[in-house]
Amino acid sequence: MAVFEFTGKSGDNNGYIYWLGTEAKSKKFENPHDGGRLRVTSSGMSVGTESGVVSRKRNEIIVSAGPDVWLCLDLGRSRIFSPTHCTMCHGSAAGGYDLNQCFTFEAHDPAAGTWVDISTRGQGPPHELKSPHGVNTFALNAGGRRFRYMRIRMTGKNGRGDNSLPICAFEFYGRLYRVEKR
Repeated sequence: MAVFEFTGKSGDNNGYIYWLGTEAKSKKFENPHDGGRLRVTSSGMSVGTESGVVSRKRNEIIVSAGPDVWLCLDLGRSRIFSPTHCTMCHGSAAGGYDLNQCFTFEAHDPAAGTWVDISTRGQGPPHELKSPHGVNTFALNAGGRRFRYMRIRMTGKNGRGDNSLPICAFEFYGRLYRVEKR
């Protein structure tokens, strides 16, 4: 259906969320969560809202600390995605809240009914996201598999010593497919 190539520059306008929010780059960007074109969910917010993560604005947005901390993108029943990269923007305006090797990228495998790790840790630069509002792009390894749900999950402690997840924006790159009705 569509291919979204990462150009090597974090914050470009070539990702899936930007494309969806501009209706294939045909109009000014509007938040696709608010417009009902995708859904962002979380394990619970302490600051900001889930929809703010796809607003393309640098606001303070933090998923609450807890036993299982995650932020998830639901593409909807009619779309699946084979991701190659994810760009994230740190959600805290304060310093000392860095994310260093304490998160992973996962996608839901409907056949197995489990989440699978699509991170490439150990195969390139470390998974780091600096505060305040640092931006970084991470390579993903979906192995050609296609997913409706993709998430970022905390696996350790951030620079403040808890496992809250400060992310104010994410963008995905890869290949989009339409799900055929049966």
